Amino acid sequence: PFMSEYLLQNLALQRALTKAFHAHGVPLLTGTDSPFDLVVPGFSLHDELEELVRSGLTPLAALRAATLAPARAWKLADAGTIAPGMRADLVLVARDPRADLGALREVEGVVLAGRWIPRETLDAELERIGARQKRRAPWVERLGQAIDDGDVEAISKAYAEAGAEAPGLARLVEDGLNDLGYNLLAAGQLERAHAALARNTELFPASANAWDSLGEVLWKLDRDDEAIAAYERALELDPEAAGSRAMLERILEEQ
Repeated sequence: PFMSEYLLQNLALQRALTKAFHAHGVPLLTGTDSPFDLVVPGFSLHDELEELVRSGLTPLAALRAATLAPARAWKLADAGTIAPGMRADLVLVARDPRADLGALREVEGVVLAGRWIPRETLDAELERIGARQKRRAPWVERLGQAIDDGDVEAISKAYAEAGAEAPGLARLVEDGLNDLGYNLLAAGQLERAHAALARNTELFPASANAWDSLGEVLWKLDRDDEAIAAYERALELDPEAAGSRAMLERILEEQ
């Protein structure tokens, strides 16, 4: 009950803020295509547009928040509108969404980089994705439980046994081990943190972030030579990793 009440109050606040921002001319951009728990990119955008209308925007203003406004914010001169010379990235719907945003859910087809993709192809792709996610679901559940339990060996075992599904689970495993390592680090459990973050570099040796995280826990353990090697490896993989470079310079200065 407490969480439900909190979320409802938060929703009311977000609606009020959205309405106030729009009334005062603050540009609004949609954002639910960003990865977030229980948010499915694409599908969630329909929900967000409808939520913008509930918050006081007209359907046209909501549409602009997903098209013209982002293009202007990111200074994309060839996007955001339909006109000769603009990007040929379009969604064709059955009815005018300016009158009813529900029309956006009635997609007839998509033009992507100038290529027409009909409804039948979109449906087939959705079926393929659904089947793939169904195959992965048991592994996601197993890995999620192992991550929640903080069991590095169970995480590694599940990932190894996932077989053909493993590539699609890589981000979950890498992020899970990284988060586990930092949670243990914050709790002062340095050796357990090291075990989690070292395993991450074993599973994902081409990840600059994994090596950067390992460097931090090695530094905390006063294993400076190993920390230097970890940060150097991170920079080999990502020369633009400013955090890794700053930590490497700090350790070298302290020696």
